[in-house]
Amino acid sequence: MSLAVSSPEAGPAIDFSAVRRPLGEARGLPNAVYTDPDYHRREMARVLHGGWACLASASEVAAPGDVKPIEFGGAPLILLRDRGGEVRVFHNVCRHRGARLVQEAACRRPGLVCPYHAWSYALDGRLVKTPDVGGPGRHEIEGLDKATTGLLPVRSALWADFVFVDLSGSAPPLEDYLAPLTARWARYDFAALKRVEGMELTVQANWKLATENFLESYHLPVVHPALNGYSRLDDHYYFEAWPAVGAGVTSYAPPRTRENDGPPLPRFPGLDDESAAIGEYPVVFPNLWLGVQGDHFYGIVVYPEGPTTSREALHLYAAAPVAGDLALAPTVEQTMARWRLVFEEDIGPVQAMQAGRASPAFDGGVLTRYHDPASHRFMQAIAERMA
Repeated sequence: MSLAVSSPEAGPAIDFSAVRRPLGEARGLPNAVYTDPDYHRREMARVLHGGWACLASASEVAAPGDVKPIEFGGAPLILLRDRGGEVRVFHNVCRHRGARLVQEAACRRPGLVCPYHAWSYALDGRLVKTPDVGGPGRHEIEGLDKATTGLLPVRSALWADFVFVDLSGSAPPLEDYLAPLTARWARYDFAALKRVEGMELTVQANWKLATENFLESYHLPVVHPALNGYSRLDDHYYFEAWPAVGAGVTSYAPPRTRENDGPPLPRFPGLDDESAAIGEYPVVFPNLWLGVQGDHFYGIVVYPEGPTTSREALHLYAAAPVAGDLALAPTVEQTMARWRLVFEEDIGPVQAMQAGRASPAFDGGVLTRYHDPASHRFMQAIAERMA
Protein backbone atom coordinates (compact mmCIF):
# COMPACT_ATOMS: atom_id res chain seq x y z
CA MET A 1 0.00 0.00 0.00
CA SER A 2 1.39 3.39 -0.99
CA LEU A 3 1.89 6.10 1.58
CA ALA A 4 0.00 9.37 1.09
CA VAL A 5 1.67 12.66 1.96
CA SER A 6 -0.44 15.17 3.88
CA SER A 7 -0.67 18.83 2.91
CA PRO A 8 0.70 21.54 5.24
CA GLU A 9 -1.63 24.03 6.82
CA ALA A 10 -2.70 26.94 4.69
CA GLY A 11 -0.70 30.16 4.93
CA PRO A 12 -1.68 33.71 3.96
CA ALA A 13 -4.43 33.77 1.36
CA ILE A 14 -3.59 34.47 -2.29
CA ASP A 15 -6.24 36.23 -4.37
CA PHE A 16 -6.83 34.14 -7.51
CA SER A 17 -10.01 35.94 -8.57
CA ALA A 18 -8.39 37.79 -11.49
CA VAL A 19 -7.10 34.64 -13.21
CA ARG A 20 -10.47 32.93 -12.80
CA ARG A 21 -12.16 35.43 -15.10
CA PRO A 22 -12.86 34.53 -18.75
CA LEU A 23 -9.96 34.96 -21.15
CA GLY A 24 -9.97 38.54 -22.38
CA GLU A 25 -10.88 39.79 -18.91
CA ALA A 26 -8.50 37.61 -16.88
CA ARG A 27 -5.15 38.70 -15.51
CA GLY A 28 -2.16 36.48 -14.81
CA LEU A 29 -1.25 34.93 -11.48
CA PRO A 30 -0.10 37.37 -8.76
CA ASN A 31 3.60 37.90 -8.06
CA ALA A 32 3.59 35.98 -4.77
CA VAL A 33 2.96 32.64 -6.47
CA TYR A 34 6.32 33.01 -8.25
CA THR A 35 8.39 34.37 -5.35
CA ASP A 36 7.07 33.53 -1.88
CA PRO A 37 8.76 30.55 -0.12
CA ASP A 38 5.76 29.81 2.12
CA TYR A 39 3.41 29.77 -0.84
CA HIS A 40 5.86 27.54 -2.73
CA ARG A 41 5.80 24.91 0.03
CA ARG A 42 2.01 24.86 -0.01
CA GLU A 43 1.99 24.66 -3.80
CA MET A 44 4.31 21.66 -3.81
CA ALA A 45 1.99 19.87 -1.39
CA ARG A 46 -1.20 20.65 -3.29
CA VAL A 47 0.01 20.63 -6.90
CA LEU A 48 3.08 18.41 -7.25
CA HIS A 49 2.07 16.10 -4.38
CA GLY A 50 -1.69 16.50 -4.74
CA GLY A 51 -2.33 14.08 -7.62
CA TRP A 52 -0.53 12.60 -10.60
CA ALA A 53 2.74 14.34 -11.53
CA CYS A 54 5.65 13.20 -13.67
CA LEU A 55 8.73 12.00 -11.78
CA ALA A 56 11.17 10.87 -14.48
CA SER A 57 11.80 8.80 -17.59
CA ALA A 58 11.77 5.07 -16.91
CA SER A 59 14.83 4.83 -19.18
CA GLU A 60 16.84 6.53 -16.43
CA VAL A 61 16.72 3.16 -14.65
CA ALA A 62 17.12 1.01 -17.74
CA ALA A 63 18.37 -2.25 -16.18
CA PRO A 64 17.41 -4.28 -13.10
CA GLY A 65 19.22 -2.85 -10.10
CA ASP A 66 19.48 0.67 -11.52
CA VAL A 67 18.65 3.21 -8.82
CA LYS A 68 18.24 6.99 -8.87
CA PRO A 69 17.43 9.39 -6.00
CA ILE A 70 15.12 12.26 -6.96
CA GLU A 71 14.22 15.31 -4.88
CA PHE A 72 10.62 15.94 -5.89
CA GLY A 73 9.20 19.20 -4.64
CA GLY A 74 10.82 18.67 -1.25
CA ALA A 75 10.03 14.95 -1.03
CA PRO A 76 13.10 12.66 -1.30
CA LEU A 77 12.18 9.68 -3.48
CA ILE A 78 13.92 6.63 -4.97
CA LEU A 79 13.30 5.53 -8.56
CA LEU A 80 14.52 2.00 -9.31
CA ARG A 81 14.03 -1.06 -11.47
CA ASP A 82 13.69 -4.29 -9.51
CA ARG A 83 15.06 -7.72 -10.40
CA GLY A 84 11.93 -8.57 -12.36
CA GLY A 85 12.24 -5.42 -14.48
CA GLU A 86 9.41 -3.53 -12.77
CA VAL A 87 9.87 0.20 -12.18
CA ARG A 88 9.16 1.14 -8.57
CA VAL A 89 9.20 4.34 -6.50
CA PHE A 90 9.83 4.53 -2.75
CA HIS A 91 10.31 7.25 -0.18
CA ASN A 92 14.07 7.73 0.20
CA VAL A 93 14.27 7.17 3.95
CA CYS A 94 15.47 4.23 6.02
CA ARG A 95 12.74 2.92 8.32
CA HIS A 96 15.20 2.80 11.25
CA ARG A 97 16.28 6.39 11.94
CA GLY A 98 15.10 8.19 8.84
CA ALA A 99 18.49 8.52 7.14
CA ARG A 100 18.43 9.19 3.42
CA LEU A 101 19.00 5.77 1.94
CA VAL A 102 20.25 6.47 -1.59
CA GLN A 103 22.70 9.34 -2.05
CA GLU A 104 23.49 9.05 -5.77
CA ALA A 105 22.47 7.14 -8.88
CA ALA A 106 23.91 3.65 -9.30
CA CYS A 107 23.65 0.77 -11.76
CA ARG A 108 22.82 -2.90 -11.25
CA ARG A 109 22.74 -2.85 -7.45
CA PRO A 110 21.60 -6.08 -5.75
CA GLY A 111 19.77 -4.09 -3.06
CA LEU A 112 19.83 -0.94 -0.95
CA VAL A 113 21.97 -0.52 2.18
CA CYS A 114 21.52 2.35 4.64
CA PRO A 115 24.77 4.31 5.10
CA TYR A 116 24.05 4.78 8.82
CA HIS A 117 23.53 1.33 10.39
CA ALA A 118 23.60 -0.89 7.27
CA TRP A 119 19.98 -1.93 7.38
CA SER A 120 19.41 -3.57 3.99
CA TYR A 121 16.43 -3.64 1.67
CA ALA A 122 15.62 -5.72 -1.39
CA LEU A 123 14.78 -3.92 -4.63
CA ASP A 124 11.10 -4.68 -4.02
CA GLY A 125 11.32 -2.69 -0.77
CA ARG A 126 11.45 -5.59 1.71
CA LEU A 127 13.61 -5.14 4.81
CA VAL A 128 16.03 -8.08 4.66
CA LYS A 129 18.89 -7.37 7.10
CA THR A 130 19.20 -5.52 10.42
CA PRO A 131 22.79 -6.27 11.46
CA ASP A 132 23.54 -6.26 15.20
CA VAL A 133 20.19 -4.60 15.94
CA GLY A 134 19.92 -6.50 19.23
CA GLY A 135 23.60 -6.14 20.11
CA PRO A 136 26.79 -7.62 18.62
CA GLY A 137 25.91 -10.77 16.70
CA ARG A 138 22.15 -10.43 17.37
CA HIS A 139 20.44 -9.53 14.12
CA GLU A 140 16.82 -9.83 15.25
CA ILE A 141 14.83 -8.22 18.08
CA GLU A 142 11.39 -8.89 19.45
CA GLY A 143 8.79 -6.46 18.17
CA LEU A 144 10.57 -5.60 14.92
CA ASP A 145 8.51 -7.14 12.13
CA LYS A 146 10.55 -7.00 8.93
CA ALA A 147 7.45 -7.77 6.88
CA THR A 148 5.88 -4.46 7.89
CA THR A 149 9.06 -2.36 8.13
CA GLY A 150 10.05 -2.27 4.49
CA LEU A 151 10.52 0.84 2.40
CA LEU A 152 7.42 3.01 2.06
CA PRO A 153 6.13 2.75 -1.52
CA VAL A 154 4.85 5.62 -3.61
CA ARG A 155 1.93 4.99 -5.93
CA SER A 156 3.30 5.08 -9.46
CA ALA A 157 2.37 4.23 -13.04
CA LEU A 158 3.90 4.45 -16.53
CA TRP A 159 2.83 6.17 -19.71
CA ALA A 160 5.03 6.42 -22.84
CA ASP A 161 8.17 5.64 -20.78
CA PHE A 162 7.38 8.37 -18.26
CA VAL A 163 6.96 7.54 -14.58
CA PHE A 164 4.08 9.30 -12.85
CA VAL A 165 3.62 9.38 -9.09
CA ASP A 166 0.61 10.15 -6.93
CA LEU A 167 1.87 11.22 -3.52
CA SER A 168 -1.69 11.90 -2.37
CA GLY A 169 -2.61 8.25 -2.89
CA SER A 170 -6.13 9.27 -3.93
CA ALA A 171 -5.99 10.27 -7.60
CA PRO A 172 -7.99 8.29 -10.18
CA PRO A 173 -6.08 5.67 -12.21
CA LEU A 174 -3.44 7.24 -14.45
CA GLU A 175 -5.04 5.79 -17.58
CA ASP A 176 -8.26 7.61 -16.69
CA TYR A 177 -6.42 10.84 -15.93
CA LEU A 178 -4.61 10.80 -19.29
CA ALA A 179 -7.51 9.41 -21.35
CA PRO A 180 -8.26 12.64 -23.28
CA LEU A 181 -4.63 12.93 -24.42
CA THR A 182 -4.21 9.24 -25.26
CA ALA A 183 -7.38 9.43 -27.37
CA ARG A 184 -6.11 12.50 -29.22
CA TRP A 185 -2.73 10.85 -29.83
CA ALA A 186 -4.00 7.34 -30.58
CA ARG A 187 -2.25 7.43 -33.98
CA TYR A 188 1.18 7.55 -32.32
CA ASP A 189 2.73 4.22 -31.27
CA PHE A 190 4.84 5.31 -28.30
CA ALA A 191 5.71 1.69 -27.51
CA ALA A 192 7.81 1.64 -30.71
CA LEU A 193 10.13 4.37 -29.40
CA LYS A 194 13.38 4.28 -27.44
CA ARG A 195 15.16 7.07 -25.60
CA VAL A 196 18.12 8.16 -27.74
CA GLU A 197 19.35 11.41 -26.14
CA GLY A 198 18.83 13.76 -23.23
CA MET A 199 19.95 16.95 -21.54
CA GLU A 200 19.27 19.08 -18.46
CA LEU A 201 18.99 22.84 -18.00
CA THR A 202 18.72 24.88 -14.81
CA VAL A 203 16.71 28.09 -15.00
CA GLN A 204 16.74 30.79 -12.33
CA ALA A 205 12.99 31.20 -12.49
CA ASN A 206 9.84 29.72 -11.01
CA TRP A 207 8.72 26.51 -12.71
CA LYS A 208 5.36 28.03 -13.65
CA LEU A 209 6.95 30.88 -15.62
CA ALA A 210 8.99 28.34 -17.58
CA THR A 211 5.81 26.35 -18.21
CA GLU A 212 3.77 29.38 -19.27
CA ASN A 213 6.52 30.25 -21.73
CA PHE A 214 6.41 26.72 -23.17
CA LEU A 215 2.64 27.01 -23.60
CA GLU A 216 2.62 30.12 -25.81
CA SER A 217 3.94 30.61 -29.34
CA TYR A 218 3.76 34.42 -29.44
CA HIS A 219 7.48 34.75 -28.65
CA LEU A 220 8.69 32.55 -31.54
CA PRO A 221 9.62 35.30 -34.05
CA VAL A 222 11.54 37.28 -31.41
CA VAL A 223 13.17 34.59 -29.26
CA HIS A 224 13.38 31.67 -31.72
CA PRO A 225 14.01 33.06 -35.22
CA ALA A 226 15.45 29.77 -36.51
CA LEU A 227 12.55 27.70 -35.12
CA ASN A 228 10.05 30.21 -36.49
CA GLY A 229 11.53 29.58 -39.93
CA TYR A 230 10.27 25.98 -40.01
CA SER A 231 7.57 26.05 -37.32
CA ARG A 232 5.93 29.37 -38.12
CA LEU A 233 3.82 31.32 -35.66
CA ASP A 234 1.24 31.76 -38.43
CA ASP A 235 0.75 27.98 -38.58
CA HIS A 236 0.14 27.45 -34.86
CA TYR A 237 -3.09 26.53 -33.09
CA TYR A 238 -4.06 25.78 -29.49
CA PHE A 239 -5.82 22.69 -28.20
CA GLU A 240 -6.99 21.14 -24.95
CA ALA A 241 -7.20 17.46 -24.03
CA TRP A 242 -7.14 18.04 -20.29
CA PRO A 243 -4.97 17.40 -18.31
CA ALA A 244 -3.00 18.24 -21.46
CA VAL A 245 -3.16 21.70 -22.99
CA GLY A 246 -0.84 23.33 -25.47
CA ALA A 247 -0.04 24.41 -29.01
CA GLY A 248 0.30 22.62 -32.30
CA VAL A 249 1.73 23.52 -35.69
CA THR A 250 0.33 22.38 -39.03
CA SER A 251 3.74 22.17 -40.69
CA TYR A 252 6.92 21.17 -38.85
CA ALA A 253 9.74 20.86 -41.41
CA PRO A 254 13.25 21.67 -40.14
CA PRO A 255 15.79 22.22 -42.92
CA ARG A 256 18.52 19.70 -43.62
CA THR A 257 21.48 22.02 -43.98
CA ARG A 258 24.53 19.76 -43.64
CA GLU A 259 25.67 16.86 -45.76
CA ASN A 260 26.59 14.88 -42.65
CA ASP A 261 23.13 15.16 -41.10
CA GLY A 262 22.63 11.51 -42.02
CA PRO A 263 19.45 9.91 -43.34
CA PRO A 264 16.09 11.11 -41.99
CA LEU A 265 14.68 9.54 -38.85
CA PRO A 266 11.98 6.93 -39.52
CA ARG A 267 8.40 7.96 -38.91
CA PHE A 268 6.19 6.64 -36.18
CA PRO A 269 4.96 3.27 -37.50
CA GLY A 270 1.83 3.58 -39.62
CA LEU A 271 1.65 7.37 -39.50
CA ASP A 272 -0.02 8.98 -42.52
CA ASP A 273 1.47 11.95 -44.40
CA GLU A 274 -0.87 14.54 -42.88
CA SER A 275 -0.15 13.41 -39.31
CA ALA A 276 3.58 13.20 -40.03
CA ALA A 277 3.66 16.87 -41.04
CA ILE A 278 2.32 18.31 -37.79
CA GLY A 279 3.80 18.88 -34.35
CA GLU A 280 1.98 19.22 -31.03
CA TYR A 281 3.39 20.60 -27.78
CA PRO A 282 1.19 20.24 -24.69
CA VAL A 283 1.88 20.37 -20.99
CA VAL A 284 0.45 17.45 -19.04
CA PHE A 285 -0.55 19.13 -15.80
CA PRO A 286 1.33 19.85 -13.74
CA ASN A 287 4.96 19.32 -14.83
CA LEU A 288 5.47 17.30 -18.02
CA TRP A 289 6.07 19.14 -21.30
CA LEU A 290 5.68 17.06 -24.45
CA GLY A 291 6.59 17.48 -28.10
CA VAL A 292 5.47 15.02 -30.77
CA GLN A 293 6.57 15.19 -34.39
CA GLY A 294 6.22 12.63 -37.17
CA ASP A 295 9.69 11.21 -36.63
CA HIS A 296 10.55 11.88 -32.98
CA PHE A 297 9.11 12.68 -29.58
CA TYR A 298 10.39 14.42 -26.49
CA GLY A 299 9.29 14.86 -22.92
CA ILE A 300 10.62 17.43 -20.48
CA VAL A 301 10.14 16.77 -16.78
CA VAL A 302 10.18 20.05 -14.88
CA TYR A 303 11.48 19.95 -11.31
CA PRO A 304 10.68 22.95 -9.08
CA GLU A 305 13.79 23.51 -6.93
CA GLY A 306 12.50 26.44 -4.92
CA PRO A 307 10.32 29.46 -5.65
CA THR A 308 12.88 30.98 -8.04
CA THR A 309 14.73 27.99 -9.52
CA SER A 310 13.67 25.11 -11.74
CA ARG A 311 15.36 22.26 -13.57
CA GLU A 312 14.30 20.90 -16.95
CA ALA A 313 15.22 17.33 -17.94
CA LEU A 314 14.65 16.63 -21.64
CA HIS A 315 14.36 13.06 -22.93
CA LEU A 316 14.44 12.54 -26.72
CA TYR A 317 12.85 9.45 -28.30
CA ALA A 318 12.87 7.95 -31.79
CA ALA A 319 11.77 4.68 -33.40
CA ALA A 320 13.44 1.69 -31.74
CA PRO A 321 15.92 0.76 -34.54
CA VAL A 322 17.46 4.24 -34.29
CA ALA A 323 19.03 3.48 -30.91
CA GLY A 324 21.57 1.09 -32.45
CA ASP A 325 21.84 2.56 -35.95
CA LEU A 326 25.16 4.36 -36.35
CA ALA A 327 24.09 5.83 -39.70
CA LEU A 328 21.35 7.76 -37.90
CA ALA A 329 23.62 9.06 -35.12
CA PRO A 330 24.29 12.41 -36.90
CA THR A 331 20.54 12.87 -37.41
CA VAL A 332 19.85 12.26 -33.74
CA GLU A 333 22.66 14.67 -32.83
CA GLN A 334 21.26 17.38 -35.10
CA THR A 335 17.72 16.88 -33.78
CA MET A 336 18.99 17.19 -30.22
CA ALA A 337 21.02 20.29 -31.14
CA ARG A 338 17.94 22.01 -32.57
CA TRP A 339 15.95 21.47 -29.39
CA ARG A 340 18.87 22.41 -27.19
CA LEU A 341 19.08 25.75 -29.00
CA VAL A 342 15.35 26.36 -28.56
CA PHE A 343 15.30 25.70 -24.82
CA GLU A 344 18.53 27.58 -24.17
CA GLU A 345 17.07 30.58 -26.04
CA ASP A 346 14.13 30.53 -23.60
CA ILE A 347 16.30 30.90 -20.50
CA GLY A 348 16.99 34.64 -20.78
CA PRO A 349 13.37 35.75 -21.32
CA VAL A 350 12.05 33.43 -18.60
CA GLN A 351 14.64 34.70 -16.10
CA ALA A 352 13.75 38.27 -17.09
CA MET A 353 10.11 37.54 -16.24
CA GLN A 354 11.20 36.19 -12.87
CA ALA A 355 13.19 39.37 -12.18
CA GLY A 356 10.12 41.41 -13.08
CA ARG A 357 8.06 39.64 -10.43
CA ALA A 358 9.98 41.65 -7.81
CA SER A 359 8.44 44.87 -9.10
CA PRO A 360 5.64 46.42 -7.01
CA ALA A 361 4.41 48.01 -10.24
CA PHE A 362 3.50 44.64 -11.81
CA ASP A 363 1.15 41.96 -10.53
CA GLY A 364 -0.50 39.59 -12.97
CA GLY A 365 -0.07 40.97 -16.45
CA VAL A 366 -2.17 40.82 -19.62
CA LEU A 367 -3.58 37.62 -21.14
CA THR A 368 -4.91 37.71 -24.71
CA ARG A 369 -7.56 35.53 -26.33
CA TYR A 370 -5.38 34.73 -29.34
CA HIS A 371 -2.06 33.84 -27.71
CA ASP A 372 -2.84 32.75 -24.15
CA PRO A 373 -5.62 30.14 -23.99
CA ALA A 374 -3.20 27.38 -22.96
CA SER A 375 -1.33 29.52 -20.42
CA HIS A 376 -4.63 30.71 -18.97
CA ARG A 377 -5.91 27.14 -18.59
CA PHE A 378 -2.69 26.16 -16.80
CA MET A 379 -2.94 29.17 -14.46
CA GLN A 380 -6.57 28.35 -13.69
CA ALA A 381 -5.60 24.79 -12.81
CA ILE A 382 -3.03 26.12 -10.35
CA ALA A 383 -5.71 28.35 -8.82
CA GLU A 384 -8.13 25.41 -8.57
CA ARG A 385 -5.59 23.25 -6.73
CA MET A 386 -4.64 26.09 -4.39
CA ALA A 387 -8.20 27.22 -3.57
